[in-house]
Amino acid sequence: MKLVTFHSEGRGNRVGALTADGSIVDLNSAYALYLRKVQGEGAFYALADARVPADMRGLFENGDRGLDAARTAVEFATKEGPKVVGASGEAILFRRDAVRIKAPITPKKFFHTAGKFSRTPHRGAEGWLFTSRAPLDRFFSECGRDYRPR
Repeated sequence: MKLVTFHSEGRGNRVGALTADGSIVDLNSAYALYLRKVQGEGAFYALADARVPADMRGLFENGDRGLDAARTAVEFATKEGPKVVGASGEAILFRRDAVRIKAPITPKKFFHTAGKFSRTPHRGAEGWLFTSRAPLDRFFSECGRDYRPR
């Protein structure tokens, strides 16, 4: 099973899986439909959001249980056929050229440490310059690390 993150108009970023014919299955919607039709669950959207979240990080945080639910969703959607729609009439199968494929996992934090930080003043063209290490000190203290680059 090849997992993808894709962007669909009106639905935003979703987690999907590529099928053998090259289409993409929306895992969250397919699993909600599976829970409704096969399992007979009443709160099928809430259970689908818990087991197969709409973001890749949440899916991996669920571990094997989430991946098993994703496999079940793909098998169910491919068995239902290309005309399958979700419990509320939403699309479940997408053509690959109809959606935008995105990065699988969006990083939690970006930071850039290319600046020169020092506790001592430096002589520059404009005179004495004082540069601050405060941004790095604050970042590493929030992370709970004792290491600070020198």
